[in-house]
Amino acid sequence: MPKFVCEAFATPAELLAVVCEGDLDAVADAVLIQEALDDAADALYLHSGQRFYGVCERTVRPCRDSGCWDSCSCCCNRDGVPLDVNVIEITSVMIDGVTLDEATYTISYDGWTPMLVKLSTDERPTSWPGCQKLYRPSTEEDTFEIVYTVGHPVSLTERNANIELALGVIASQPGRTINLVQGATSISGGGVVIVMDPNAEGQAITIPSVRRFMAVWNPREDRTFSAAWSPDLASRR
Repeated sequence: MPKFVCEAFATPAELLAVVCEGDLDAVADAVLIQEALDDAADALYLHSGQRFYGVCERTVRPCRDSGCWDSCSCCCNRDGVPLDVNVIEITSVMIDGVTLDEATYTISYDGWTPMLVKLSTDERPTSWPGCQKLYRPSTEEDTFEIVYTVGHPVSLTERNANIELALGVIASQPGRTINLVQGATSISGGGVVIVMDPNAEGQAITIPSVRRFMAVWNPREDRTFSAAWSPDLASRR
């Protein structure tokens, strides 16, 4: 499993599709291929200044933090439920074990914070439960669960960068004949440590697909994404 991202940006089948027949075996090399993809995806996340992490699924059981009693978090309703930034889509919303129609809710924004709000069918204000029994499975009564995805959909740019860097990791293993990534003299698998040719310009961005990835996600080569905290701001920016 990756350490920083939820899952690799490419699949083993997509990697195998670009190598010569006989270089890798889908069964015998399955663990090596997956570990290389996972390590490469983590490296790309760090190279992006921690901006691109692909798609992650979140499952939350919303409740208020105060006024709790009898295993129930604050028996009052709430108008909107704050979600993580970069929401892609709502997968499902369940109340009392019943999955709601997606037409009954939507996402709005409170400043920079996406909020899941419930739509009214009779022009009267409506809200979400502020109280639920967290010890019960979400399929039972007195429960409230939201499943959604966050991040950025993976395009060809991210997929190709993941594959090319993973092939470099695999090529560092003894007995492998896969061509090394362009501009590199050696690559360590587990830590994704790239030793670049001193005569080559730049570092990891000399890898063609990674260079394109960097041009999209981290053209200034920041070590991390920028952020600001202030009492005047409702949330981090």
